[in-house]
Amino acid sequence: MRAPTVSLFLLLIFAAATDAAQKWPSIGTFAMPGGGTATVFVDAGNGLGRHGDFWTARQKTLFSSPQKTPKDASFRSELDVYAYDCIGNRTALVSYTRYEGEDLAGSVVDKMEHSSPSDYEWTTPTSGSVLEAARKIVCGLAAMRSR
Repeated sequence: MRAPTVSLFLLLIFAAATDAAQKWPSIGTFAMPGGGTATVFVDAGNGLGRHGDFWTARQKTLFSSPQKTPKDASFRSELDVYAYDCIGNRTALVSYTRYEGEDLAGSVVDKMEHSSPSDYEWTTPTSGSVLEAARKIVCGLAAMRSR
């Protein structure tokens, strides 16, 4: 009788882990100019929100080697919030938090946050870029949630 209980418990853990992985789909892994790679994920779950004419989504970046802030602090992962204007094909960085450890662990070494949408610097994502890939995912999900 104990084996089915353990099996059910393991199945629930696996389902929760699979669900969590699906909420952070990988956009891909990209070469960094100074060496190493960056793997980028978009939070397709609770990190996606509508704000009037645009959507925001969290984006997690994991670096294979340490990166440096302008003040020379070292970081291995970053959590960004981007705004996406799906109709106007524009993207803007809302905030970022950089962590010394892998997968958003360790102390925060650098952060920035725009206090108002009027402070956003909107840009059109370059074809084939990380931001274009993220915009496609976010705007696709936004279209499904808007129905």
